[in-house]
Amino acid sequence: MYQRSKTDRESCRQPRWGVALAALFVLSFAAGCQHAMLKEGPGDSPEALVKSRAEARWKAMIAKDYRTAYSYLSPGFRIKVDEYAYRNRFAGKTDFHSARVKGVSCDGGKCQVEVETQYTIHAIPPFNVEFQRKGEERENWVLLDGEWWLVPRR
Repeated sequence: MYQRSKTDRESCRQPRWGVALAALFVLSFAAGCQHAMLKEGPGDSPEALVKSRAEARWKAMIAKDYRTAYSYLSPGFRIKVDEYAYRNRFAGKTDFHSARVKGVSCDGGKCQVEVETQYTIHAIPPFNVEFQRKGEERENWVLLDGEWWLVPRR
């Protein structure tokens, strides 16, 4: 019966580790490329990306999903205003019914988005009055670390 020496066993293991490390590297690289493509598809213009993010944020606002809407706000704004305070700006006070992105214009890492909204403002009790409104908003979006963020007015 043939017994392998210690050096034979070690030499058999080394190529396996090399193959495993190479496979891990290739998989992590491919996952990084896929993540980058999800953020910005091939040929997507900044205007298209910002429009998509603005529409998704407004969809969340209409659904009263303030946590999701908050996630589109710039990191700097989120440092100053926590999620609870942001939600309290709207919850029970304003109901958004529709929003339509009318236009997006970008210059470098900044974009302006024009949005047409329909919403109801609820008056403070005991008045119990509702005001139906249509409005146009101009939003400012900035590019930070490869992602577009809304910079809300104070």
